[in-house]
Amino acid sequence: MEQFREYAVQAAFAALQCAVIQVGTLISTILLRTAGYPDPAVDWPWLPVLIREWGPLAFAIPGAWVIATILLERRDAGAFTKRWTVVSGLAVTAVLVGVYLLASPGLPAAATGPG
Repeated sequence: MEQFREYAVQAAFAALQCAVIQVGTLISTILLRTAGYPDPAVDWPWLPVLIREWGPLAFAIPGAWVIATILLERRDAGAFTKRWTVVSGLAVTAVLVGVYLLASPGLPAAATGPG
C-alpha cells in the first residue's frame, strides 16, 4: 500500500486533468449545439469542432503524463523530483484549460429565429 502513496500527486493531477477535459468537452458540445451545429451553411471554427468530435481522446493526455512522470521519477530520482511532477502537472492542466477557453469564444451566435 505504501508504494501507491508515492504516486498520490500523479493521481490527484490526473483526476483534475480528466475533470477539465470532461467539463471542457461538455461545454464545447453544449455551445456548439446552441449555435446550431452541425448546420452545413455555417463555417464552423476548427477548434470547437475538433473538441466536439475528438474530445474524449484527450483523456490520453493525463494518462501519458502520469506514465511519463512515474518513469522519470523512478529512473533518476535526483533529476526529476516531486517538485517537477507538480510543476509539469500544473502546466498540463493550464494548457488544457487554455485550449478549452480558446475554443469557446470563437463560436457563431445562436440563431434567434425568424425575423
